[in-house]
Amino acid sequence: MRRCVVTALFVVLNSASCWASNFHEHFSSLFLADNFVALGPDVFSVPTEEQLLSKTLVTYERYLLFMKVNFNLSEDIARNIVSLEDFPHLTIKDLCHSLPGDPVENFRHFIFIEKVEQGMSSADVRKIYATQEDIRTHWIKSLSPEHLARLYRHYFETDHQQNWKEMHISIPEVFLHDPVHQWRYSTFTEIATHYKAKVKTFVSVRRDKIKNAIKRLDGDHGIDGLDITSSLFEDNQEFEMDKMKKVKAELLVNLFNFMSETQQELRIHAFEAANTGPFYDILKQTLQNHSQPIRIRIGHINHVTSEWLDVMAKNRNLNIRFDVNGASNFWLHSTPTSEILRKIRMIHSYGFKTNLGSDGRGILPGSSYLEQLGTLRKMGYNYQCIQFYVP
Repeated sequence: MRRCVVTALFVVLNSASCWASNFHEHFSSLFLADNFVALGPDVFSVPTEEQLLSKTLVTYERYLLFMKVNFNLSEDIARNIVSLEDFPHLTIKDLCHSLPGDPVENFRHFIFIEKVEQGMSSADVRKIYATQEDIRTHWIKSLSPEHLARLYRHYFETDHQQNWKEMHISIPEVFLHDPVHQWRYSTFTEIATHYKAKVKTFVSVRRDKIKNAIKRLDGDHGIDGLDITSSLFEDNQEFEMDKMKKVKAELLVNLFNFMSETQQELRIHAFEAANTGPFYDILKQTLQNHSQPIRIRIGHINHVTSEWLDVMAKNRNLNIRFDVNGASNFWLHSTPTSEILRKIRMIHSYGFKTNLGSDGRGILPGSSYLEQLGTLRKMGYNYQCIQFYVP
């Protein structure tokens, strides 16, 4: 049984009157490469142990991939710049100074995907993306208070307000509980308030860490919701099966009950790279049987189907909306914009709402609010605001 379709027409005279916002982002992925580069040589002030290639790029093979994709260098040239023997001892700063050009500009390529060459697999792009996200996290955890505040302010002063009028940001649990890192996020929210930006905070918990989620979130932490992550590589069945060894059906049931009781919103990273598998079996059961009102965000629409929408629509306790991250799905999963548009229309036909997020604002090109909305409009999406359903 489908939900009753909304019949009201929302008329928006121009894009400036839209509730333009970023409804899906991770803290380390929010900031633009320009925000880091604006620090100049101070961008390398991060402690040496946090910059080691063995800690940031992790493997020599990943280093070679970075040189090929981000710097367009052959494997032979990359091996001449950094040998396998030297790899464990060198830092990103060392590498940026060894490469041709300005070292600070070279750093840009470690935190931003400028382009993807034709023929490159989306699986390799995802490896680059995940590594860049880790590098950013190392930097945010390690920069001095002064440098971080400069980075934060540069973001708000240079980026378009439509990208940050309201932001729903997922933060690692360490930024909630570790006193050393709490100020790194609280400083950001204070600066955001100064620029009249509204921030909603979700705490990220990996699927295989669901067991500890309730324990971490029990009590008043001033957060708005929980974000269940780990969907980026779920099309890799071996990876997925390994992650799911610790995830049991009752854990997700208990989490749903907890979120209903606290009235917080639960974002579930799902349908990004798959719609079947062990996690989805558990998720379907929980969606079908949950008997309390709950607010749910589905993190992606890439692989959502009418069968799944039927399941969601039948349980009236589920207040569900979907995050549309078009640029993310295009770059990381090779999903055509036309397919994203088809999914949006299918979701709207069930009466569900969609929100526009970036899911990699600072890493992926073309992921700003206006860029994504412009791309959708070129493909025939004629509505001014993606937040509203127009029948």
